[in-house]
Amino acid sequence: MKRHLVALFLIVLCPAVSGAAQDGALKKLGFMVQEGSMEAPGFTTEDAAGNRVDSASFRGRLVVLNFWATWCPPCRLEMPAMERLYQEFRGKGLEVVAVNFMESPELVRAFAEEQELTYPMLLDSRAEIAERYGVMRLPETVLIGRKGEVIAKTIGYKDWYKDDMRGLVAALLEDEGAAPAAALAGSPAETPPRSGYGSAVGLGAVGLVLAGWIAFRIRRGRARGPAG
Repeated sequence: MKRHLVALFLIVLCPAVSGAAQDGALKKLGFMVQEGSMEAPGFTTEDAAGNRVDSASFRGRLVVLNFWATWCPPCRLEMPAMERLYQEFRGKGLEVVAVNFMESPELVRAFAEEQELTYPMLLDSRAEIAERYGVMRLPETVLIGRKGEVIAKTIGYKDWYKDDMRGLVAALLEDEGAAPAAALAGSPAETPPRSGYGSAVGLGAVGLVLAGWIAFRIRRGRARGPAG
């Protein structure tokens, strides 16, 4: 009887211990852990090749959802490491998804070809996806679990292929391996923005990112000097 009680205690305790350890590992690597349960906002858009993509197509996978732009130096710097991570873990349940901020498909395709990036390149021409996710600056990356829940997010450059990051991804994949597959989210109409991703916050955040892009363009124009 005692053995059965101990076994039952361990079954109940282990998920809580595992979750605490996971949160600790995420925070150690600079992630902001999502408090409470939150479903990832859904979306539909096109990829750089013009194909229609629904976020539900990533169901049942651990998703690294990265917001970026070609004019963003730290974005450019971290993406080759993301590619290496993707190649190592794509067969084990990882999906890396890059959401480009308000640039042309031609520019995104050229950049992906130049950098030899093979993971999905999606377009956010009107910043609607960035608004839904409350993007504050670029790069910003959201981790989404197999059941479509937001796990954590991080702002700024990350070395996505260093040993502790690879270990974290491997642990997340193993921890969620037995979880039932579920949609990342439904269509935008079915999945309205939740707390933390409200429209007012999203619009203000997108404004900050856009202001940074404008400043970048102005500085580049000054550096080039007057034409002729």
